[in-house]
Amino acid sequence: MQNISGLRIESNSIRDQVYERLLELILNGTLAPGVRLDLTQLSYDMGVSKTPVKEAIQRLIEIGMIEVKPRSGTFVSTIDPERTVQNFWFRLALEIGCAQEIVERVDEKTMTELHAINDEMRRLGEQADNDEMIRGFLPLDAQFHNRIIDLMRNDVISDRYRQTGVLLQVMRLKSHHTRHRYLEVVVEHDAILHALEKGDADKLRVACRHHVEAAIQRFTAHDGIASKGPFRLGAE
Repeated sequence: MQNISGLRIESNSIRDQVYERLLELILNGTLAPGVRLDLTQLSYDMGVSKTPVKEAIQRLIEIGMIEVKPRSGTFVSTIDPERTVQNFWFRLALEIGCAQEIVERVDEKTMTELHAINDEMRRLGEQADNDEMIRGFLPLDAQFHNRIIDLMRNDVISDRYRQTGVLLQVMRLKSHHTRHRYLEVVVEHDAILHALEKGDADKLRVACRHHVEAAIQRFTAHDGIASKGPFRLGAE
């Protein structure tokens, strides 16, 4: 693993900072899938002891971002297509199960925030250059979905939802989606917003199902794998 400059960590909240920095390096591709991690070098580059680095790596192992291979070492996880599809279905199961509570709890402030996020995603898809679009679109997509699931006010649900979201973000970064496909996501978000505005849990479930089905199709079209899942997608 090559030396990585600009990693030095400030003293406050070292554990969380190390975790966030490593996660950022994985998400932006600096630490690419399959790269072997050198604990000593990472500790040196960040200017911290090995303990917070070990703890951060363990947290990343728990959410599937890093894997340990016996007698080989610790590596950034490679993308498992079947596992990725399973994560899509898991997130959909949460969204479907939470739909009724979400439409009951959504308020005007949240709707304003969600529209603002999706409008910025639309702007990026229509106007931004490729680098800005890729850099800005995926974090906004995560914000959109996390803001909705956070209406449950349930830390367990939010944490698990975010964990799978991080894994899917890595997949999207590697899938080289076109501008057209990013704009498809915005239109799918429009349907989710419409269901929320109507307070219609059934419409929300259908919109979420369609969004996940389309996301899986975009992913499997890129990776050439079969799309399988436990739900029939479409109107009930």
